Amino acid sequence: MIELGNSGGVARIASFIVVGLLLLVVGYFAPIPPKNKLQQQKIGDRLESKERSFFR
Repeated sequence: MIELGNSGGVARIASFIVVGLLLLVVGYFAPIPPKNKLQQQKIGDRLESKERSFFR
């Protein structure tokens, strides 16, 4: 850890941006937990019913 208490404003801003970008990269590459078959079927059924009601 680095103490930024005595650093200038630019160093604080840069470190804040770097940490934010690092969190975005980690979030992008993090695996999404798999859904079980029942949840996938319910989501598919909802999408199909919305499509049918849209095209009526």
